[in-house]
Amino acid sequence: MKLWFDLRTRIDLVLAPPQTSLGRITFVKRVLRARYAAGEVFPCEQHLLAFSAEKGWNKSILKSQEELATAMGIMGPLGPPLVTCTTSELQWAGTLVDQSGVLTSCLLYTSRCV
Repeated sequence: MKLWFDLRTRIDLVLAPPQTSLGRITFVKRVLRARYAAGEVFPCEQHLLAFSAEKGWNKSILKSQEELATAMGIMGPLGPPLVTCTTSELQWAGTLVDQSGVLTSCLLYTSRCV
């Protein structure tokens, strides 16, 4: 819970990967008190997000990612998604884990890649 409180009001944009539901996007946006949210939604829902790509059943995730980047003003083509952490981010995360009292052997990090 401390992590949630530390992140509140420090995040301006929630950027959801393609195929994330609008409900989840808006929930995370509200919990973090972010100003903006971006994601893939149906045409009738586009007014609910600051930046959006049209959700389609036959569209590839990479295509949705490129459309979302274009809506945000980022020109492509984009490479495959990549998550990296700086040294200071890793140290900050380690400090939070140490303070939480969670055993590092029980810690589980997950990432959803489709």
